[in-house]
Amino acid sequence: MVIVEDRTKETLYDLIQKFIHPDTIVFTDGWRSYRNMAEELGFAGWAWVNHSTNFVSEEPFWVQSALINPELIWTDYTGQDMPPGPNMVPVKVHTNTCERMWEDTKSYVLSCHSKDQLDYYLGNGAA
Repeated sequence: MVIVEDRTKETLYDLIQKFIHPDTIVFTDGWRSYRNMAEELGFAGWAWVNHSTNFVSEEPFWVQSALINPELIWTDYTGQDMPPGPNMVPVKVHTNTCERMWEDTKSYVLSCHSKDQLDYYLGNGAA
């Protein structure tokens, strides 16, 4: 985790390229800076959840079965969409894990009294 000065596309893309492998399938919320990320940064895929309408995708994101953790497969999907290719499985996209981690982190960050202390707590400062 790193502290960012702003949430602009340029700032986020620099960090994303630094820390996330290009073969990754990225799940995010609908923050506008993430739009077109997969195409522009060459990721294996990108799916997002529109938090203004829901917190879990209403439609599946289709992924090659070999590329996804089996625990993420939408096993009870009953929609009409057919897989777009062989060995494709539906994935229910949500950002609950990330959102929970962020909520826990925010409550922890509130106890910090300076940026130096925050850097230390996040593992970015000297031991």
